[in-house]
Amino acid sequence: MSRFKFLFCSALTLSGMLAVLPAGAASSRVDIGTVEQAQRVTLQSSGRGGALVGGAIGYNLGSGNSSSKKRRRAIIGGAIGSAASTDTRPGMEYTVKFGDGSTIAIVSDQLGLEVGDCVSVEQAGKSTNIRQQDPVACNPELKDAVVDLQDELVEDADECAQVKQELLNAKTAEAVEMATAKARILCN
Repeated sequence: MSRFKFLFCSALTLSGMLAVLPAGAASSRVDIGTVEQAQRVTLQSSGRGGALVGGAIGYNLGSGNSSSKKRRRAIIGGAIGSAASTDTRPGMEYTVKFGDGSTIAIVSDQLGLEVGDCVSVEQAGKSTNIRQQDPVACNPELKDAVVDLQDELVEDADECAQVKQELLNAKTAEAVEMATAKARILCN
């Protein structure tokens, strides 16, 4: 019998769906499978992340150091950030089939995967990530190699989840830029 789950994942989303992982936590689950279907979708941003980032940037920028001016700039920055992040953007819904026959559907802002690609599906708390793997990882005759590497796969998934949390916690434009770069490196 096949299980079917619907999850949303995004390497760089600020939707607030990420769980905080303590340093060194090995709470991720990683499964290897093959993309069976890939369908374009439209993603709607929640606005929450843009409001947080815009508010933090507004608070820290501009002239005047009085608390009332900082609060006003934070409110204006939050409103602008929220409005800017409610735009739609392209995404993909991937259906991944695992070796045991079960499937999972994942909605992602990652656009580069194709039907037949070998992928890992990483679930850490409420965060899910999908990343392309070498086709060798999906070869049933070599499944013992994947089992032997499970600790390393989980470590990679934990690092990805932690950097996504760092992105959510970013308070300045520089911190957002740095966390975004880290997420691109660790999560794709």
